[in-house]
Amino acid sequence: MYGRCGSVADARAVFEGICGRDLAAWNAMVAAYSRNGQMAQAVLVLRRMAVEGVRPGEGTFVGMLSWCCTVGALDEARSIHAHILATGLESRPTVGTTLVSMYGRCGSLGGAVCAFQRIRDKDIVAWNAMIAAYAQSGHSRDSIRIYHVMDLEGVRVDKVTLIGVLDACSSLALTSKTRLVHARIVDTGVELDVVLGTALVNAYARGGHLVDADLVFAEMEERNVATWSAMVAAYAQTGHPDRSLEMYREMQLQGLRPNYITYVSILFACNHAGLLDHGLDYFASMGRDYGIESCEEHCSCIVDLLGRSGRLDEAEALMASVPYRLGISAWMCLLGACRTHGDVERGARVARRAFQVESGEVAPYVALSNMYAGHGMWDEVSRVRQLMANTLDKSTGKSFVEIDGRLHEFIQGDETHPEKDSIQAKILELELDSPTVPLFHCLHSEKVAVAFAMLKTSGEIPLRVVSSLGICHECHAFMKGISKRCRREIVVRDAEMLHRFDGGSCSCGR
Repeated sequence: MYGRCGSVADARAVFEGICGRDLAAWNAMVAAYSRNGQMAQAVLVLRRMAVEGVRPGEGTFVGMLSWCCTVGALDEARSIHAHILATGLESRPTVGTTLVSMYGRCGSLGGAVCAFQRIRDKDIVAWNAMIAAYAQSGHSRDSIRIYHVMDLEGVRVDKVTLIGVLDACSSLALTSKTRLVHARIVDTGVELDVVLGTALVNAYARGGHLVDADLVFAEMEERNVATWSAMVAAYAQTGHPDRSLEMYREMQLQGLRPNYITYVSILFACNHAGLLDHGLDYFASMGRDYGIESCEEHCSCIVDLLGRSGRLDEAEALMASVPYRLGISAWMCLLGACRTHGDVERGARVARRAFQVESGEVAPYVALSNMYAGHGMWDEVSRVRQLMANTLDKSTGKSFVEIDGRLHEFIQGDETHPEKDSIQAKILELELDSPTVPLFHCLHSEKVAVAFAMLKTSGEIPLRVVSSLGICHECHAFMKGISKRCRREIVVRDAEMLHRFDGGSCSCGR
C-alpha cells in the first residue's frame, strides 16, 4: 500500500519489521522501489535476497522490467536481465515475454529477438510481443513474417495478433495482406470491436482503398475518436479534402471531441484544398475550444498553407514563435514555398536552418540546388552540390513494392539488386522520354521501385510503392510525367501522405 502511494520510506519500515519474510514480502519491496523509479535500491534488494538465500521468483522481475519498459530505461533493464540469467527464469513465458516487450519498447530489437528465442513453450502473448517489437522497431515485414510462422506452427491467433499484423500492413500499405487478414476475421467470427475495426480502417486507408475503409467503418457498431480520425485522415491524405472536413463535422455531431491527431488531418485537408482562412480558424480553435496544444505536425500544415498562399513572412514568423523545436518537415514546407514564389534570399536562409536541423537529409540540398538553377545561378548550384557531396549522411530511406504477392525492397541508387542494370536502363529511358531534363538527377528509392515495377507488370495494373521518407520534388515530377506519358496510375505512400498520380496530376495538388 505504502509503495503504491509513493511513500517508499514507510514501505521500507514495514518491510524491515516483518519477521520471517516470505517471497511475497521481498517482491513487494522490490515493486515499491520500482514503481517509484528507485531502481538502484530495487537492485540492492535483489542482492540482499541472494545474500539471505532467498531465490527470486517471476514476480520479482516482472514489475522491475515493466517500469523499465514504461520509462525506456534500457541500461537498468540490462542489469536486471543479468540477475534473471543467474536465476534461470529467462525461459519462462511470463518473464521472457516481459523481456521481449521491454527490449522492443526500448528500441533494442536484437535484445527482443534473443529473449524471444530463449522462451520455452511460447504462448500467444509471447508471439504477440514479438510482432509488436518488430513493428516498434520499424521492421513491419518481420512482423508479418512472424504472423506466418505462427500459422505454420499451429499457434491460434487472437485479436491482439490481428491488430498487430494490420498495423504492419498499414505501415507498408500492403492491401493484399490486409484483405487476407480481413477475410480471416470474417471466417473465424472474430468480433470487429472498436480497436480491431480501427486498425482495419487504417490499413485499407493507408493503401488508398477508401471504398473498403468506408465499408468497414459503416459496419462497425461502435466508433471512437480514433476511428473517426482515421477516416478524416484517409480522405485528407488521398486528395478528398472536402469529404475529410465533412467527416469531421459528422464526428462533432456524434458528440466526440477531436484530439491532436484529428486536427493534423483537418489542417492537412485545409492545406490541400487551399482553404487558408478555414485552416487558420481551425488552428486557433484547437486551443480555444478543446485545450489542444499545437505540435510540429500542426505547425507544418499551417506553414505549408501560408507558404502556398504566398504569405512567407507570416509562415516564417509562426515558425519563430512556437515553443517547440521544429523538425525538417516544417523547414522543407517553407523552403518549397520560397522556391515556388522565387524568394531566393529567404530560401537560402531557410535551407541553412534545414541543414542544421538534419544534416543528413538530402531534400533541402536538392531543393536549394534546383531553386538556384531555376534562376540561372550556376556557381551556387555547384557550391551546393559540393557541399552535399562533402557533408551528406550516406544513410538513405527505403521503398517497397509488392508484385505477385512478394515484397521487393529498394534503397537509393540500389547497386546490390540483381537486376540493377535493367532498372537503371528503364529509369534512363523514362527520363530521356521526358520533355524536360531533371535539374538535379537522383536515383531515390521510390524512383528505383517504380522503374522495377514497370519492368515487371503490365500497363493495366496500378503501381503501388511505399517510401520511408517524403517524396522529393524531382521524383514527384518524374511520377507525374510517366503517369501521363505511360498512362499508368502510380500510388506512392510516403512518410507524410498518399500520392495518387494519374494522367499527369497528383492527388496532393502539387
